[in-house]
Amino acid sequence: MVGYKKWREACSDEACLKFIFVVVAQLLHFSLDLKSLTWIAPTQQSTITKQKWDSDRGDIEIYRAYLTTTCIEWLKKYVQYGSSTLERKVHPEVTLLQKDSGVACHATGFYPDQVMITWKRDGEEMQEDVDVGRLPNEDGTFQKRAVLAVSPEERKKGQYTCEVAHKGGTPILKTLIVEDGKNQHHRIQQLLMEHCIVTCCFGVSEFGIKIISVTLYAF
Repeated sequence: MVGYKKWREACSDEACLKFIFVVVAQLLHFSLDLKSLTWIAPTQQSTITKQKWDSDRGDIEIYRAYLTTTCIEWLKKYVQYGSSTLERKVHPEVTLLQKDSGVACHATGFYPDQVMITWKRDGEEMQEDVDVGRLPNEDGTFQKRAVLAVSPEERKKGQYTCEVAHKGGTPILKTLIVEDGKNQHHRIQQLLMEHCIVTCCFGVSEFGIKIISVTLYAF
């Protein structure tokens, strides 16, 4: 604690002294019991330091004031500064993606991260054969999907609906439209046109112009 004594001597006001002591206490992982106003040593080897600190009522008062006033004031300020971001509500975009193995109800772009995805068949909630996963997006929003394990043949026997509930507004309902092979191929082409860019690299040879490479960019 020799370094701490030198820091205290270098302080010219109470604010500096308070800052130095708070930093040192946190670096050493000491905590203050606000009821008994005594220090809690992090290890058995720290008992000697604890006894010395317990005898210095001035330092105890500094840390007590930090915990009960300064720390709370800073926390309120930070919450106020970040309220526009922390309290914002962004509604998700919902799409249904069909595969041979099942159907995925995909919600993305929502904030905060609490969202409930429910699959229903003919109005009855389905809890079995549903796999749910959630991931963050790069812009700070979230995405979540619920994959329903149902065969293409079984999809034709009932009406399947995905319900997405979020704090951003009223629930979103998406009803599954069973696609045959031709419609599904057309849907994939449409998604590629809406969300992808294809670039081609051409080359010239004695046989004419030919495509050297094709690059697909998704966005």
